[in-house]
Parts: sequence; C-alpha cells; structure tokens
Amino acid sequence: MACQVREPLPCAQCNARCCRYMAIKVDTPRTADDYDDVRWYLLHRDVRVLVDTEGIWYVAFDTPCERIGKDGRCLQYDARPQICRDYPKGNPCEGTSALFVHDFNTVDEFDGWLQRQLVAAEL
Repeated sequence: MACQVREPLPCAQCNARCCRYMAIKVDTPRTADDYDDVRWYLLHRDVRVLVDTEGIWYVAFDTPCERIGKDGRCLQYDARPQICRDYPKGNPCEGTSALFVHDFNTVDEFDGWLQRQLVAAEL
C-alpha cells in the first residue's frame, strides 16, 4: 500500500487570513470630503482601509467568519457562500502574496501617507 503525501492546505500558512475580515469596495477618494470620509472610517474600532494592487479602495471590517474553525478551516465547507467559492485559489492569495499595497489601520497612518503624496505631487 503506497503512502500518499498530502500537501498542507494553503490556508494553514496564514490561518485563513481572508476569513478573518470582510471588505467592501468604496470609491477612490478624490476630494477633501472623500479623504475626510476615510479618516472617519479609520476612527472606528476594528476597521481598516485597504488599497489593492490595482488601486481599488476597500473598507475592511476585522471580524472573523462565524464558520471558521480554530484550525483555520471552514466548518461548513460544502455549504459555503459563492463568494468564498469564487475567492482566488492559488495566487494571488493573502497567505502567499500581498494583495494590498496599502493597509491603513489608523488615522495617523493615513494622514502620514496622504502628506507624503501631497509632497510628492509638489515635486
């Protein structure tokens, strides 16, 4: 009887990072009011603002899926929602590559980035 070697689940590498928050697309900020909205998002506990590699902005709510087990596996994998089924398999995967070029956790982080953008634009 041959011994089968099973590769570890990709989710084991990062403890299913993608199942520990949900993110909603938002319009790319362009005006002072838009940037103020980003500050408002960041003033809320367990909320981040993300910008992906294509420049798409998201508000992320750090709240784990209620179906994620302690081992990072879905407890009801066969009944998972379609969005989970469609989530990119392989690369890009948050466990193996960076999906976001910016991950703002605080207003200070965002303001520092914004200030650097303004300085760069003046050059």
